[in-house]
Amino acid sequence: MFPLDISNQVPVAGTFMETLQAALTNASQEANATSDALLIELMYAFYEEIALPAPMYRLWNTVVVGYLSPALQPYYAPPEVMNITIVTDFEDQGWTKKQDLGGGDGAIYRSVPVFMSFTSEEDKDKWMEAIANFDV
Repeated sequence: MFPLDISNQVPVAGTFMETLQAALTNASQEANATSDALLIELMYAFYEEIALPAPMYRLWNTVVVGYLSPALQPYYAPPEVMNITIVTDFEDQGWTKKQDLGGGDGAIYRSVPVFMSFTSEEDKDKWMEAIANFDV
């Protein structure tokens, strides 16, 4: 599981946008526009126009599948095993809850490995470069 605890550590500004800008520059210098070049252009436009102006925007919604890539696993600190349940009542529907944050509520908890952080700042930068270069 990859909660917001890890994804909130990855800003759009900085390494991710710099890598995406370099990929866009390289793709635009090629003689023939490929579908990859068009995808890079679309991604860059999205992040530059929508995400970059919002200082609190992080790489969680738009690249959530990238977190699951086996190629990116070496960048994560070992997961913590937690007993987790998914809240299903109307008010908090979809919220994940650790057992130590309130048990005895009749919920069914399951032991789940949870990735909470990257191994280092350097590995976080490498992760952002890999995402921006589609190396997943």
